[in-house]
Amino acid sequence: MTTNDARAWQTFGSRNAGEPADLSWHDGVPEWLEYPLRDWLGDRLIRDEIRQQVVARLRFTPREKYWYSDTRGVPTAALLDWVDATLHVIAHDKHSHYIYSVPSWIRGIDAVLRDGRSIWKVGKNGDALVARHDLTVTTATHHAYQAAEAAGRTAAATHLKAAWDAAHRFHPDPSTAYREAILAVEAAAIPVVVPNQAGATLGHVLGQLDRQGNLYRVAITDKSGNSVPVTPVVSMIRMLWEGHTDRHEGVTPAVPITAEAARMASMLAVTLVQWFVSGSVSRRAPGRAQTA
Repeated sequence: MTTNDARAWQTFGSRNAGEPADLSWHDGVPEWLEYPLRDWLGDRLIRDEIRQQVVARLRFTPREKYWYSDTRGVPTAALLDWVDATLHVIAHDKHSHYIYSVPSWIRGIDAVLRDGRSIWKVGKNGDALVARHDLTVTTATHHAYQAAEAAGRTAAATHLKAAWDAAHRFHPDPSTAYREAILAVEAAAIPVVVPNQAGATLGHVLGQLDRQGNLYRVAITDKSGNSVPVTPVVSMIRMLWEGHTDRHEGVTPAVPITAEAARMASMLAVTLVQWFVSGSVSRRAPGRAQTA
């Protein structure tokens, strides 16, 4: 079943009554997902090598000998943690006899989450749960990866993927996500703005665009056909750079990055990387600096 099939499907009674399809997505473990999640886990945890690793990672103490057949003792609210941990174990153990079954196991739980309208899905690497996003968002992100790689900025693509994964997985790592978002933009923007500066950072990019923005152009023009100022780009970079509040400790204590800030930073990085690697933001030809 495709995602579109899942979105369109209704019970016979609902279709017959002409009721609109329920297109909402649900966080946590709604009651209709508890059984299929436990059923999938039970089939995986019956294998000793999987069960032992998952139990150790989740610090779980079984109270019954055969608890794993129906995951007795595992709270309903923790089931997604168990699915996430189990995915990581089965996806990364390349030497077990069940290795050829793993792809179908991953497809199975992903289908359950999709059909149950969970906001969580299996990530592209198959080893973790990640947040489900609107197709427009995921398409834009994918295009940014591809544009960076096509432009030879593989570091930008690598850091962008790392930022997105760290920000949007089931257990996000906001600090890593924010740091990787900055590295992605640096890899995309430095070759355009300060290509000859040794040890350049996003701060140097920001300073150059802020002081000499007239040397650069954006693809959007005004009614006269002239490139509009790079001021909005400068504002976006400044927000990203100055929002990196856990970068240094000192007289002013570092402020932890929130999960929401990390998600915003990763999305901001998608836009900026796309603009710089595609030429939407570029340096003007010599002698063509914008006049006031």
